Order: sequence, then structure tokens, then C-alpha cells
Amino acid sequence: MVNPSKRDIEHWIEVYDELCRFKETILRTLIEQRDKVALAGRIEVDHDDMVLRSEYERLRRRLQYWQRVSKAGRQAP
Repeated sequence: MVNPSKRDIEHWIEVYDELCRFKETILRTLIEQRDKVALAGRIEVDHDDMVLRSEYERLRRRLQYWQRVSKAGRQAP
């Protein structure tokens, strides 16, 4: 994206912040409930954990990107 508007930047920061918080909630629930899953199902839970953490990290990187874009825009003359 070339020269995103302030509105676009704020929009994407809000979107990625919300998605990160959503994934954090899911991960917290997974951790809290993991021991309640039968041993046979724990492999699936572990896989879900790995996938969700990967997705969370991707979203967090996108949030950080837009935060950097926002900061760089404020520092411009």
C-alpha cells in the first residue's frame, strides 16, 4: 500500500488489535481447558495450540507493522 491515509492506518490498527485480543482469549481458554480433554484428544489440542499461536503471531506482526506506519507518519515533517 502506497501512502495509506491516517484513517486507513487507524482502521488496520483497530482491526489487528481486536483480532489479537480475540486470539489471546482463545489461547487462554485452550490453556485453561487443556487438562480437561481426554488423553486421546490432547494431540489435537496441542495441534490447535500450535496453529493458534502461529496465527496470533502473524496477526501481532501485522499490528506492529501498522503501529510502525502510524509512528513514522507522526514523525514526518
